[in-house]
Amino acid sequence: MALVLAYFIWGEVVEAENRVATFTAFSIDVIDTQGTPERTDDITVESRSTWYVGALAILSSLTALFSVFQFKNRLNQMKLAA
Repeated sequence: MALVLAYFIWGEVVEAENRVATFTAFSIDVIDTQGTPERTDDITVESRSTWYVGALAILSSLTALFSVFQFKNRLNQMKLAA
């Protein structure tokens, strides 16, 4: 789950419209590439915040990490895993 924060989750390339859409843990971006492969002249058409996906990924990662260190209390570890 921690890797979800570093990489994009989903991406789509629409070549007919010269657009690229990427969905990360913190935003959805639609970028107009203007038909060129260089990233210097790209224009962001739309950008939406998806902070809640990032927050859930962080919460899930921390819960899993905390659960790993609950090996002395096996019942508590099983509750956290469930």
